[in-house]
Amino acid sequence: MYFFGLEFMKEIPFKEVLFHGLIRDAKGQKMSKSLNNGVDPIDMIEKYGSDSLRW
Repeated sequence: MYFFGLEFMKEIPFKEVLFHGLIRDAKGQKMSKSLNNGVDPIDMIEKYGSDSLRW
C-alpha cells in the first residue's frame, strides 16, 4: 500500500508504517498451522478468484 501510494500519487501516503510478518485471525490470535486457524487457499480461489491471492 505504501509503495503503491508513492508510485501513483507521487507523495508519501503515511507518516509512519509498520511492516511485520504476523497475521492474525478475526479473534486476534496468531494464524498458524498448529492452531489450525489458517485460510485454505483453494476455498479463497473458488470464492474470490485466483487474482485475489496474487495481489
